[in-house]
Amino acid sequence: MNERASPPSRENVASVYRRLRRMILSGKLKGGQPLSQVQLALDFDTSRGPVREALRMLQQEGLIEAETNQQGRVVSYSIDDLEQVFSLLTLNAALAIRAGADRLTEADMAIVRRAVARIEAAPELAQSARGATRRRLAFRRLISTLCSRGGRHVTQMINDLLDRLAMFRALHEVAGNPPPYPLENGFQPLLEACEKRDAAAAALFIAEKIADIAGKALAYLDRRYLPVQLNLYVEAVRGALTIADPAGPSALTIRVRGMPGGRVECVILPD
Repeated sequence: MNERASPPSRENVASVYRRLRRMILSGKLKGGQPLSQVQLALDFDTSRGPVREALRMLQQEGLIEAETNQQGRVVSYSIDDLEQVFSLLTLNAALAIRAGADRLTEADMAIVRRAVARIEAAPELAQSARGATRRRLAFRRLISTLCSRGGRHVTQMINDLLDRLAMFRALHEVAGNPPPYPLENGFQPLLEACEKRDAAAAALFIAEKIADIAGKALAYLDRRYLPVQLNLYVEAVRGALTIADPAGPSALTIRVRGMPGGRVECVILPD
């Protein structure tokens, strides 16, 4: 009766949401693990109201799947899921950078330069676990900064996709087989494009980098896997950011449909 009479405290909801989200992204809550509202309320010493609202927020992010009987389940990422997330990141990051990189401020450029400097650290540092983590975080900061001028909602979507990739990696680290993060050096062309505020060149560079990481990670998980969707998305990005090839396809078909939890599935097909 008390739970129905008053809405859940915003502070409690935020606290439960942050704790659950951190547990999922760190791999403490494993993919496929069921989540009971009753048990979580007991674990967090709160009522079911904040737990229910926190689970709803996590469902909207795509981190959990809703089930019947007041339960949810932590999402499990298959290699197909990983390919789709990489594909969406490649496409949306490229479009966001193309739309706003020509408006980067000097403060933005300072962040970009620091991120590139961390990525292109000394080879011995890059080979260490700590160095690899620093490079991953620097590349994420680089993408977020370059996409930030594309709009607040787009930036949030990019960060959500990056969070999903981080969760996938965390789940595989717990299992002892994390995919590699083959982030090569050679970011000088990106810096030059950003200095000139050449949004198209910066967008294409980042898209190619993400696609390279994606292709090698997918091949590591399954050498026989063919990333058809990823290749189509990369083709679409190249076509949108460069002069069209007269001998190439005349058009691309984009199919969009709503998915559970407020997510959207976007599939690009050659006409």
